[in-house]
Amino acid sequence: MENVIDSYNRYVYYPSKSEDVDKGSGKFSIQIFNEDIVSQPSQSLLLLNGRVNLFKEGDVAGARERINLAQLSIVTNGLLHLFDRIDYYIGDTEIDSIRKPGIACLLKGLATLQDDRMYSDAGWQIQAPETTLLNEDGYFQAVIPMSLVMGFFQDFTKFIYQMRQKLVFHRNSVDCVKQVLVQDVALDKKYISIQVLEVAWSMPQIKFSLAYETRIRNEILQNTTYELSFRNWYYASNNTVSGVTKYTWDIPVARSKTKFILIGMQTGRANSKTKNSSKFDLCDLENVQVQLNDAKYYPRERLGLKQSERRTAALYHMFKTFKSAYYEDSEHTQPLIEYGAFLASYPIIAIDCSYQPDVIKESLINLKIHF
Repeated sequence: MENVIDSYNRYVYYPSKSEDVDKGSGKFSIQIFNEDIVSQPSQSLLLLNGRVNLFKEGDVAGARERINLAQLSIVTNGLLHLFDRIDYYIGDTEIDSIRKPGIACLLKGLATLQDDRMYSDAGWQIQAPETTLLNEDGYFQAVIPMSLVMGFFQDFTKFIYQMRQKLVFHRNSVDCVKQVLVQDVALDKKYISIQVLEVAWSMPQIKFSLAYETRIRNEILQNTTYELSFRNWYYASNNTVSGVTKYTWDIPVARSKTKFILIGMQTGRANSKTKNSSKFDLCDLENVQVQLNDAKYYPRERLGLKQSERRTAALYHMFKTFKSAYYEDSEHTQPLIEYGAFLASYPIIAIDCSYQPDVIKESLINLKIHF
């Protein structure tokens, strides 16, 4: 294969100085204005610097206290809870978007990563639970591959040729501290806040060889069409009424060609300081099935789960085989989580509904989830 790349370097881009990255419920953007560059977004990184502040209750203006790392930590993928939504643009066109990345990207990673230790600097700590991004003064830094954040950055591994690009960040509210951190009850009387000091976007820039550059320019002059094929990670949430034994979650207009669904259930975690918001609950689940367009069910048969009798193996089997179906890869099938940890902390429901009749593939999807 010919050597088409003469140079490959990273450049870091920042929000404009007039934008406040630390404003709860605010919005800011990072733009790559230079239209002369060739970039590879799939290898780009999100850089986050910040500080967790710990004060005595009612003494916010006082001195910060040092942090006992055994009592306070950032949960797995917790820093993405700082954002309610992230949008990606090429030119003036929105290409991809992710809502609630703290949960959405967590579910995706739990089901498809094989070893999260290589992402410990991004805030992943399933296989290395002692890992912490914090130091005792509260400072943290995370380097998060954008391929863990949006479907476009994972699936589209080619280059973007001389186009403006932009990330738009919609900050979560100040209450997101409860989702980002988990604390010991000993800190219940303390005031804790999170300060975002810096957000940046590290983007690889490429210089092609003269021969390859000439070839691309000729293709453009011939009005060659290039496809941006990728899978969007759509997020939806629902609060169910406690005490019900059967429930149907109706999602009236889902994206067409819905192929994979990940479901996580939580009880009392969203507003708890002491419960880990990156863990899930089985909630005495007996069955879950996805129905597309009032027709086909996935899985076809009821699961017949019963946690008290340890009838949960079917759920784990769905989880551990999800990755090979999603990536169409029968070799790298090792799950991130073993069976015991799955039941105790990460009992997510992974449903492969990629095999569909043409009548479903070619229409908008009405999606129902039956519990």
